[in-house]
Amino acid sequence: VWGQLPHVYDRVDSFTDVICPMYPSIDEIIEWAYITAPKLNEQRPFIMCEYAHAMGNSSGSLSDYWDVIKKAHGLQGGFIWDWIDQGILMKDENGREWHAYGGDFGEA
Repeated sequence: VWGQLPHVYDRVDSFTDVICPMYPSIDEIIEWAYITAPKLNEQRPFIMCEYAHAMGNSSGSLSDYWDVIKKAHGLQGGFIWDWIDQGILMKDENGREWHAYGGDFGEA
């Protein structure tokens, strides 16, 4: 029912119950927490709708984000895109397993 559930939309923060940017940098969340939110007296939680893409071993710098999130009022974390690989388990000529995807199959 309208009005009873939180509203989240990553493109229009003025009509949502959550500030939910997509892929903000660490510097941007620091600026939000310590400069912008206090200046605006912003009380809504800041939850990144996406802040990392975890395909393969690409999810580096999560600890850098969480160092800031744990210290700053209002920052409540975020969501990871593709926490599970979308690849197909393959074996190379030596029997080592690896995940193939996309261009590994010769697609243009």
